[in-house]
Amino acid sequence: MIIGLEFDFEWRGPGIEVASQFCSWVFSAQPLSRNLEVIVDAVVHGLKKVASDNQVPMSKITLEMLSDVVNVTGPKIMTVAILESLEQLFGRPVDDRDFSGIKHLKLVGDVLIMPGVSFAATQNGSPRDRGDVPVTHHYEGSWKQADVEANKRKSKRRKDNWHT
Repeated sequence: MIIGLEFDFEWRGPGIEVASQFCSWVFSAQPLSRNLEVIVDAVVHGLKKVASDNQVPMSKITLEMLSDVVNVTGPKIMTVAILESLEQLFGRPVDDRDFSGIKHLKLVGDVLIMPGVSFAATQNGSPRDRGDVPVTHHYEGSWKQADVEANKRKSKRRKDNWHT
């Protein structure tokens, strides 16, 4: 699998969740990729939990039911799933120390990681003098307004339930 760093942060210490995030909006994987399967399984598992917690079938999940759409289906869950998969492969923790601050491609197990400037040159103030930028994300976030509206409805329901 080939992925890039969207957010590139240093290791923050033992027991603290990985800070970096892999880019979920562009990546490459062979058909039946072990890593892609791990990512899909993690997303489906998370969605099944949301459905169960809300006593609805997966097809009836709404944005109001999600803690944060990006964490449930985006770069965070993708990153965590890949790192857990690599931990199983290596038999040791895999975290930011394995790829933070890279300036060139780095192979970690069966995952080729591209530096942050490759896919996310405008994130985290990445210097523009670190080579070519093959992909640029314009951060349209077409889902963001729906997420804001869903959070407002969720807050209103909590407030209404508090007063009853």
